[in-house]
Amino acid sequence: RSFGRIYPSQRHCHLPAGFWETFAAGSPQRQVTDRWLSLNLAEFATLEEMPRGVTAGDSDRFRRGLALLHPAPMGRLACLILLTKVAVALQEGGVESAHTKDSTLHDRQLRELAAKFTQEELKLLRERFGPIDTALKTGGADHVTGFLGPSTEYEFERVPAGMTPAGLCAAIVAGDRSGLAHE
Repeated sequence: RSFGRIYPSQRHCHLPAGFWETFAAGSPQRQVTDRWLSLNLAEFATLEEMPRGVTAGDSDRFRRGLALLHPAPMGRLACLILLTKVAVALQEGGVESAHTKDSTLHDRQLRELAAKFTQEELKLLRERFGPIDTALKTGGADHVTGFLGPSTEYEFERVPAGMTPAGLCAAIVAGDRSGLAHE
């Protein structure tokens, strides 16, 4: 599954925090939700570890996290784009709107993740992931045919020519932007 939303949004599926505790310990339902929670917490740990690899300049650490999030080589570009969305969202992790009663569990987890990094680390992550985010934008908000939802300034169906997983990894970890070629 896409990891962009760490937990389902309360607004859309109405799952409250701690819903798994409504099931009796040892019941089949509780076993399923406990397994779901353990997988999500492991994923969350990976989403913290990968940026730590970036801030430490440790390519191997970053690539190990990538292999955990997306073991198969096919589709890794999409995984890195989703990771870019998380990294960009970390910049907004401490915004006041994330503290409202209507904030989603995803917003809360982003806030928790952002709090684990210093301002200098967050700035470095923005410097590394920001150019990727910019390269994926079309320059204007349009509705993408075949996709539900509001207009977006992102291209959903293609990436800039020359953008590869190896190029994105180099851009993210080492700041080498040559893998961000435009069409």
